[in-house]
Amino acid sequence: MIVVTASAAQVTVTGHARYAPPGQDVVCAAVSALTACLAHALQDLTPDGQAQYSLENGNADITIAHPTNGTKLLIKAYTLGIMDIAESYQGSVKLVEALTTVKQGNAQSNE
Repeated sequence: MIVVTASAAQVTVTGHARYAPPGQDVVCAAVSALTACLAHALQDLTPDGQAQYSLENGNADITIAHPTNGTKLLIKAYTLGIMDIAESYQGSVKLVEALTTVKQGNAQSNE
């Protein structure tokens, strides 16, 4: 199972979906694509040094030194995508979310 942990200052991704054989696993590919997009967006759209990331062997660690409204919004958008994948492929992806984002038809925030 892929486990995604998200907060305003850090996102970690560990594990494998095991939905299909390596190279054919659409769940792993979807989570990997969203995670890589988030990492690059945070690094390219935040001031230098604000976002650091490591993407290796199916694991990811993204850290934001000083979260801003913009970085929080990018992470919330990412978690919505992960939630959609987790709902569609239950048992393959788990989101452990430290943000207050909830999903009720459309995204809302309790912040």
